[in-house]
Amino acid sequence: MKALTAKEEEIMGWFWQKGPLFVKEMQALYDEPRPHFNTLSTMVRLLESIFVPQSGKPAPSDSVGLQHPRGEAQPMSGVSPSLDAEAIRVLSSMPKWKPGKQRGVAVNVRYSMPVMFRLQKATKK
Repeated sequence: MKALTAKEEEIMGWFWQKGPLFVKEMQALYDEPRPHFNTLSTMVRLLESIFVPQSGKPAPSDSVGLQHPRGEAQPMSGVSPSLDAEAIRVLSSMPKWKPGKQRGVAVNVRYSMPVMFRLQKATKK
C-alpha cells in the first residue's frame, strides 16, 4: 500500500480524533479558506476504498486439461487483488477435476466458477 499524502493523513486524523463525521462537519473543522465540499467528499471516498473492506464476486476461470488437473486459474472480473488472490487460492485447493470429453476423447474445458465473499467492516479496538 502506498503512503498517504499529508491531506489524507489530516482527514484520517479528524476521523481518529472525532469518530464518524459527515463531510459538512469535517469541513467546519478547517480554518478559512476551507476546502470545497466535493474535494473533501472525494478524498473521504478514496480513503474508504483503501481502508473499508469491500464485498464482491470475482469469478476465477479455470482450464482443466489432461496434463494439468486444475490448469491456471485467472480472475475474469476482479473486485480487488486480495480478493482475486483468495478466490484463486480456494480454487487451487480443490481436488483434481476430471477433464471434459468430446466424442470419447479427453479435451481441455474452460470453467467459470463464481466465488462469493461476505466481508465485515473492520472494528475499532
